[in-house]
Amino acid sequence: MAVDYNQLSNQELVDLFLKMEVDMVAHVAETLTPERAAYVVSALEIQSPTCEDTSHRIASVFLGLTTKEQVVAVGRVLNTKFTMVLIQELIKRDQSQLWKISSLLIGLTQRVFNKVLTNASSKELEILQHEAMKEPLQHHLTVYVHESEQQINQLINKLLLMQTDIDNLDLENFSYLDLKAHLKLLKQYTEQLEPFLDKLGRALGIAWNTNRPDLIDQLNKIKETAHRTQEMTIGNPRTDKSLPTGTYKLLEEKLCQAFESSDPNETLRDEEPGVEALAALSVWDMKGYWDMGLLPSIPHEEQLKLDFEKHSDKECQEYRENLMQQVNENLKTLNLTTVGDFKQAYLGTQTLLQGYIRNFT
Repeated sequence: MAVDYNQLSNQELVDLFLKMEVDMVAHVAETLTPERAAYVVSALEIQSPTCEDTSHRIASVFLGLTTKEQVVAVGRVLNTKFTMVLIQELIKRDQSQLWKISSLLIGLTQRVFNKVLTNASSKELEILQHEAMKEPLQHHLTVYVHESEQQINQLINKLLLMQTDIDNLDLENFSYLDLKAHLKLLKQYTEQLEPFLDKLGRALGIAWNTNRPDLIDQLNKIKETAHRTQEMTIGNPRTDKSLPTGTYKLLEEKLCQAFESSDPNETLRDEEPGVEALAALSVWDMKGYWDMGLLPSIPHEEQLKLDFEKHSDKECQEYRENLMQQVNENLKTLNLTTVGDFKQAYLGTQTLLQGYIRNFT
């Protein structure tokens, strides 16, 4: 008499699938109701998520399913890892198993589909491209378009708020830690866009195989917006070979106003020496250099100059020249040789310069 496996309790059924020979799994899975098949797969995912044997068993369950309802139900409980396992398994099989992809996509959550899109190999993307004319995959792409539009608009709004914040900065109370936080945030925004653009490219590769020009058009618009956001809104920081752009430029202009003037003759040029930048920050003399931390070899303020009563004018002058040489050498060590270097590090106030020097490694 044939065993009705659907009459077993949930735990009995899971124990059976864990203990039986892998070769038997598909045969038993074929007899399960959609709900029981989904329960078994879900339990296997949880109990042994990293075990290779679990991957084989879940794949065998999937290969044993014979109805659309079973495959849809299993798709609803699959996580990203085992979805990838099943797609890889289908690649190895003959055409008779490929019908399951559409049913699997019906069941998959959007979150899992998005991760599959991110992680899929070229072979796995080909499987998705083959499904591109069918509604289940097109629906996932439609939802992905909506989510991507929302994500890029949220990023743009964050950047606009950041630009407004930069416009309203109180330079007197803007610390070096504040600067680092702004730069870290800009870097994070750039790093978010890189995988975002990569996934858009993958989605477009699939969309081109659909009969949905609207999807292609929408994805292209999002891609163009993301590129424009990366290049023009976020922009790039100043380097030795290029000027800043976007929000980096706005931040530099706000923080480095001390080096600019309405009189072009008073505006410092990027190639001029770092001591000119110091002068623009009202750091003019040995006391100022010492306060900034540019004379670390001098432990006490009294040592910034020689006693005129005990030393000749020549000795005092040579001592001062030696200290000035130390200042310039320390500026070089700090990568602050020119005015442009000060701008590249956003050091347009004494507070920022002090913070930079204290944190320099």
